[in-house]
Amino acid sequence: MEDLASISKDASSVLINSVPFFDYSMPLSHQFSNIGGITVDKNAEYLDPYWKSIADDAKDGFVLVSFGGIARTVDMTPAMQRIFFDSFSRFPHITFIAKYESTNTT
Repeated sequence: MEDLASISKDASSVLINSVPFFDYSMPLSHQFSNIGGITVDKNAEYLDPYWKSIADDAKDGFVLVSFGGIARTVDMTPAMQRIFFDSFSRFPHITFIAKYESTNTT
C-alpha cells in the first residue's frame, strides 16, 4: 500500500477541510480547495435564552475568545491574562465572551 505522500503527489486536486480564516496564512497551489465546514451539522441548535440575551444586547457585536482545549486561559500567568482583558477593554462597544476554565479568579 502506498503512503499518503506518494499518492498525493499525483493528485490533480486536494480538498482541505479547514476554514482558512482560522488557519495560518500560507501559499497554496491552485490545486488546493478549502471546503471548511463540509462536516458541520445542518441542524443548528439555538442559543439558550441566557446566551441569546447577551448576544442580542451586544451593541456592536460580540467576540467569542477560546483557545481550544490545548491552551487554557486559567493556566496563563496573571500578567498575560491582564494583557488580554486590558485589550478587550479598548473596545467598549464590543462584548467579549472568554472561555475560562475555573470560577476561581484569585
